[in-house]
Amino acid sequence: MVAFQTALNDEVIYWVRQQGFMLLLCAAVLMAFVWPQPGHANAVGYADLAADLSVALIFFVQGLSLATKKMLAGSRPVRLHVFVLGWNFILFPALASLLNAPMSFLLGQELCMGFWMLAILPTTIASATALTAASGGAVPQAIFVSILSNLLAVLLVPLLAVAYLSHASGADVSLFPVLIKLCWLVLLPLALGQCLRRSCRAWSIAVSQRARWLPQVAILYIVYLSFAQTVSSGVLTTLSIGRLLTVLCGVLLLLLLVSGAVWRSSGLINLGPGERVAAFYAASQKSIATGLPLLTAVFAAASLPWDTGLILVPLIVYHPLQLLLGGILVPRFNERA
Repeated sequence: MVAFQTALNDEVIYWVRQQGFMLLLCAAVLMAFVWPQPGHANAVGYADLAADLSVALIFFVQGLSLATKKMLAGSRPVRLHVFVLGWNFILFPALASLLNAPMSFLLGQELCMGFWMLAILPTTIASATALTAASGGAVPQAIFVSILSNLLAVLLVPLLAVAYLSHASGADVSLFPVLIKLCWLVLLPLALGQCLRRSCRAWSIAVSQRARWLPQVAILYIVYLSFAQTVSSGVLTTLSIGRLLTVLCGVLLLLLLVSGAVWRSSGLINLGPGERVAAFYAASQKSIATGLPLLTAVFAAASLPWDTGLILVPLIVYHPLQLLLGGILVPRFNERA
């Protein structure tokens, strides 16, 4: 009995460590409901400045930790990268648009907009690479295409987001302020991190390894602030349990549809088993690490009339579900290998 209890405790501790970020993400959302004061109008200026600094910190640390030579090792085959990028920025948004049509009768404009914003985001870097490695897949290819997707997203996400926001609002949303803000918050910190990595390689590697927790803390803060502003605005009081369940079911359906379509279509382009696993994870996942800062910068520069916290709800829901599905599929992919 004692041995069983010890084993059970070890399993619980292991699960908590594996799902630590997901649990903290849920805690950040709950904290916004308990302590929404930073979202009040009087505190928004300081909170937005802190959010901007958090975004810059995320990309600075990514620049420090980005191994250029390792990334270039996975540049072949080209068809794998075209396949993943096509799903990231074309086919995924197309499926989301089809799903949005029937859900528009059940959800408000902000939540439907959130599905579209989720669909145009790049793939994950850390999760896609880690799940590919755990599944016996082609890790260099996963690294290369996931980084390429995130770099392209710096240009594509603002273009697609501004075009959609202009159409949805009927207003003229200028792209120039968005790009300027993204240059300050994304490109400049990323380039600075890369320059420091090239000039002070040993120091930058040591700092990036010790600061791996900083981007996660920054993401948690951005999530907390977004929901705190949502709670303070009183919009959630108009959001029923039924609409929340609809969002959850819609996100789950979108994840399963995309995952199934990605896996089946990846068998049509003559990829090896390991390359097919890398293509699956990179094409079906969406990055909260890159996507949330990009969307935050776009929303801030565009001065939207809607509640941005509600727009982020589908992304917040999709992130833990994709990790859960990826973890479930790891042993299945290993069996195939």
